[in-house]
Amino acid sequence: MFNFKKALHEQGIDFVGSFMYHLDANLVGGIKTGVLNQWLVDLGLLFHSEKILHYPGGELFINLEAHEGKNPSFFLTGDAMIFDGISAPNYVQFSEYWVKQSLGNFSVKFGRMLGTNDLCVILNAKFLLNNSYETPPTIQGFPAYPSAVPGAILTYDYQKILGLKLGIFNGEEAIYSLNEIYSFGLWRNFFENVFVMSEVEIHLNANQGRLVAGLNYNRSQIAISYDTYKKVGFSGYLIGEYNFYDRYRPFVQGSIGDPSSLIIPYFFGCGMQVDQFLPIRYENHLILGLASSFFSKDEAVNLGASGVEISLEASYRINYFKLALQPDIQYIIRPGGMGLKNALAFILNIDLDI
Repeated sequence: MFNFKKALHEQGIDFVGSFMYHLDANLVGGIKTGVLNQWLVDLGLLFHSEKILHYPGGELFINLEAHEGKNPSFFLTGDAMIFDGISAPNYVQFSEYWVKQSLGNFSVKFGRMLGTNDLCVILNAKFLLNNSYETPPTIQGFPAYPSAVPGAILTYDYQKILGLKLGIFNGEEAIYSLNEIYSFGLWRNFFENVFVMSEVEIHLNANQGRLVAGLNYNRSQIAISYDTYKKVGFSGYLIGEYNFYDRYRPFVQGSIGDPSSLIIPYFFGCGMQVDQFLPIRYENHLILGLASSFFSKDEAVNLGASGVEISLEASYRINYFKLALQPDIQYIIRPGGMGLKNALAFILNIDLDI
């Protein structure tokens, strides 16, 4: 496999792939105790125009994904933030297919894509498994796994200090992604359901720190009761992270949306990643996180949920060559905001880099 990937790279093609298996368990509280299994295969090819066509700055990416397994938040814990981030409907699809052109400090990406590689990114939370760190529930329609969506991302980087980003997407598809997958993306009614994300990113002290601020607007409709719909509207987010001694990596994030249209209009998260937590030869990390979602007080959209849901997460990840093992435990307070008993959830993540 190594020789195959090396040969492709020399021709201007990068192969990326992974197989991920999750054992999900609810040990206490929630809907019921029990165990479920999920797996995800992700294969991709990235073509570089400079080597293939002798034309600099161009990229083409295509990837195939397959997922199988039940969502443990729906069947075991009842939490709203989705404690296992690979939860999705069962599917096999070409998830992303996009082209990108870079010219100096500018770049533009167009096609069907995820926004999580470019927008609202928290580098120091990348190993936390609760879905809310990658996809804050206040940003409805955010193009995240499992639903890549049609759109474009424009980026401008100034001397690796300042980054300006603008994303334009179909804002409808990702709203329903936990229940339905559109294999080739929803291209219809693009401008009727347009979702605009704008972001400013500032790098501090030779990239040791980052400050990120984003403002979004989604025109697509969301159900606020069984027969009433309203535009998702505006949302925004703030992210701060800083790296101490190249080992300690704290972060903080907050986001806010329209409480008259969103069940969860406020979100706050924070945590810390510690690299080489154990003094051994293999790469390893300890990651701690707190995520909290505040339910709307507006009875028209409450749908029975109230107060706040909190996830306290502790995770340890060790890499052995191409294999990563990661036990993860989460204590979920008031799952779903609907009176369920606090849940104690466990995930065993086995991640193989192909």
